[in-house]
Amino acid sequence: MRATLLILLLLFASLEIPTCRAQNKPPLTNEDIIEMTKGGLGDGIITTAIETNKTQFDTNPQALIKLKNSGVSDSVLSAMQKSNANSLSTSSASYPSESGIYAEKDGQLAELGAEPVNYRTGGTAEKFLTGMDKGHTNGVVNGAHSELHVSPRSRFVLVTFEGITPSEYLLVKLEEKKNSREFREETVHMFSKSSGPGQSAIQFSFHRLAPRTYQIDIESLAPGEYGFLPPVGLDNKNAQANGRIFTFSVE
Repeated sequence: MRATLLILLLLFASLEIPTCRAQNKPPLTNEDIIEMTKGGLGDGIITTAIETNKTQFDTNPQALIKLKNSGVSDSVLSAMQKSNANSLSTSSASYPSESGIYAEKDGQLAELGAEPVNYRTGGTAEKFLTGMDKGHTNGVVNGAHSELHVSPRSRFVLVTFEGITPSEYLLVKLEEKKNSREFREETVHMFSKSSGPGQSAIQFSFHRLAPRTYQIDIESLAPGEYGFLPPVGLDNKNAQANGRIFTFSVE
């Protein structure tokens, strides 16, 4: 009896191990598609691989142009876009109804938490007298890291308020300090003042998924700390008027 039980257990383990390995297999990325294309694999084989594996594609306009220039066919590009749409739909069952910003993490959409922003002014009078920058205002967020960690190619979904578009949001790179994260809000010159995050801002595009619901398309982000600044009225150039930021960390 014990020998029979042992044999059954061994058989079960032999069936389970490949299954676990398959589940832990990393998702296909843009680089995998380019590699298969340059390796001479046909469109049918590549499309089947897309349909039968987990995927994590970057399909923003710049990425699609790069794929096209690398020889990827239109049919494969369409399969990649379809996989992205199906993956996002499957992972979240339905799009969030509450206004907010969500990041795809472990097959689910996780909401980015809002953190308060404090503003402080730096610079010296000597800089002002020499005609150089008098100073600047930095947005400061407490803590060295965000609680939400995502991968470099995670997708983001934005559910806006009525009448607000994603173009009114700003994505900024946060500089990591020992106990805080910071971004440049404005710089004061001798005769002028420039507002807005400026060099801290990161460009992104977007496309509509549903009413008030958009997918944010960002090129692969480098590891570090980031945050979305929400709009203030009809003009989002002055983040100080809002005082909060939706943060995340790229692993």
